[in-house]
Parts: sequence; structure tokens; C-alpha cells
Amino acid sequence: MGLSYYFQATVIFWRLRNYLKHDFLSDLDFPSDLQKEYYYRSNYYNRTKQYMHANHFFGELLCVLRGYKMNERERKRFANLSACAPIFDDFFDKEYEQADKIKKLLNQEKHEIAETEQQKLAVLFLDTILCDLDEKQAFLNAANSLFSAQVEAKNKQISSKFPQELWQFSRQKGGYSGLMYALLLSHTLTDEEKEIAFLLGAFGQFMDDVFDLYDDRLAGIFTLPNTAQSVSEIETVFTQIHQEILLKVNNIKQSEKIKNKFSNILQLLAAPIRLALFHYHSIELKYKIAPSQCQQLERKIWIVDMEKPTNAFKMFEISLNYLH
Repeated sequence: MGLSYYFQATVIFWRLRNYLKHDFLSDLDFPSDLQKEYYYRSNYYNRTKQYMHANHFFGELLCVLRGYKMNERERKRFANLSACAPIFDDFFDKEYEQADKIKKLLNQEKHEIAETEQQKLAVLFLDTILCDLDEKQAFLNAANSLFSAQVEAKNKQISSKFPQELWQFSRQKGGYSGLMYALLLSHTLTDEEKEIAFLLGAFGQFMDDVFDLYDDRLAGIFTLPNTAQSVSEIETVFTQIHQEILLKVNNIKQSEKIKNKFSNILQLLAAPIRLALFHYHSIELKYKIAPSQCQQLERKIWIVDMEKPTNAFKMFEISLNYLH
């Protein structure tokens, strides 16, 4: 039974891979004068594909709950938001002193103040989404909430050293991001679906924080994983957010078959985190080094290479223990 979920996940992956190869760029539909700025800047293009892989799977999870697959219009919206996201990430990293301007790019002043090629691209992708959405204001509300969460996280993640406080910043940031992606789906979301989308976004942000443990610390960004005094602290939060999602799903009005399918696919998405935590445990035992002391070791020691065949097999083994 468990293997069937791997087959379904593989189908989703290959369908997405085929989409990225053939239809992705036409869905972005940007003018030729901006194409060089985006397409030939492999940093943006490659990061967009990474965003699409991660967010597409979360979108498919929400589609499991509603009972039917993602359609072409929804996938186009996902592509445009995934293309926009790394550009806005750069705004926060490199143009943070102009935070008010970043916020205006999300709202009605965006056309008047877009100056650089990157800003024009961000506005273009946002407009493509908004022109195709019925619930435009709900999407913009989530975007503005994400902006506020990012500002707070940016201010606090360079000063706070309290793991649980740092997790709340990451949770809010990831949660509103997840809600934005959920609002790209065509059906009207119930309150329960919005809550699940928020938690899935937080789950995704937690995954990023776990895998970026060393790099974030090197960049002076503090998160729960890289300030934890033990790997067990990270595991506790992972278990909490994972169980919180499953509890919400179990309480919605949906068939047990669909709930079961959702929980099993979520277990597949949780497998990389379990693998990383297993790796961090081995570091903790071997070197007597806590995650908060990660910089005492070389970066390569902390890296979990997901493309390594042995790691792929370990992840497969781990997830089989949780499928039902």
C-alpha cells in the first residue's frame, strides 16, 4: 500500500517536470525586453524552478483535500507566484532599507514606482496573477500579512536568540506564504482549508530552516534549528507542527479515504526533514556539538545531499515506517 503513494508522488513529479520543460516559460508570458533579465539570469530562473517544485507539491496536497487535481489556470498562477517570490526575497535581502517601497510594489502604487528591471518583473508577475483571480483582495491581504511577518522576522532574526520566539517568526512568515499559494486555487477555500494552508506553509518554512541550518547562521540569521541546544529540540517542534496539520485534517468534513491519502503524502514530504534530523543526530553524537554550535564544524559536515543515491534510499526507508 505504501508503495502506491510513492508512485503517485512520482507521477506528480514527472508531470511537473514535463510542465517546467515545455509550458512553464510560456505561462510566465513576459515581454521580450524583460526576458533577458529573467531567463538569462540563471539565479532567478533556477530558484523559480525550486520554488515550483516545493510549492507545487503543497498545492497538490490541498488539491487532494478538495478531491480533484490542479488545473492549467491554477498551475499558471503557481508559476507566476513562484517566479515572483525569489525576486521579492532579493528585495528583502538587498533593498531592505526601502521596505516601504517593497510594500508599495504589492499594492496600487506598483506601476508608478517600479524602476529597475527586477521591480518591473515582480509587478508583471503579480499583475498576471491578480488579473486571473476572483478573490484579489484576499490574496493581497495575505501578501501584506506576509510582508509584515517578513519585516518582523528581519528585525528579530538578527538579534533574538530564543529558539521558540524565532520559530514563531518563521511560522508566521511561512504560514502567510502558504496561504497565498492556497488562494491561487480556483475553488472557494473554507476556513479549515485556510488554516491547513497556513500550517503547510509553516511546515515548508520549517523544512527550509532545517536544511539551511548552517548557511543561515553563517549569514547572521538566527532560526530555531541553528539556535537549538540539541537536535531533540528541533524534533519536538517538527512533531508538533506535523501533528497540528494532521489534527486539522482529521477534523474537516471529508471522506476517510481522502484524509488518509493526504496524511500519507504528507509523510513523504516529511521524509527529508526526518533524514536531516537523523544526520544531525549523528553529528551530535560523534562531535558532541549542538546545532547552536554548528559553525565549529565545516559546512560540508552539515550538508544533506538529497541527490545522493544512498540518501534517497534512506529517505525511502524512513518514510515506509510511517505510511499506512
